[in-house]
Amino acid sequence: MAGATLFQSLFEGMTYNQAMWPGAGATIVYTFLGGFLAVSWTDTLQASLMIFALILTR
Repeated sequence: MAGATLFQSLFEGMTYNQAMWPGAGATIVYTFLGGFLAVSWTDTLQASLMIFALILTR
């Protein structure tokens, strides 16, 4: 939804349905280029920091 809304606001005259395709395409390309792996590493690092902080404050 956010991608379609972004493309719709950037390109005047484009309907939501037309903007949905480039938004979905950008998301799919990003995921195939390693976005999912980057998000996984970021989540792992954040979880490790939260566990460490929990142990410190206990």
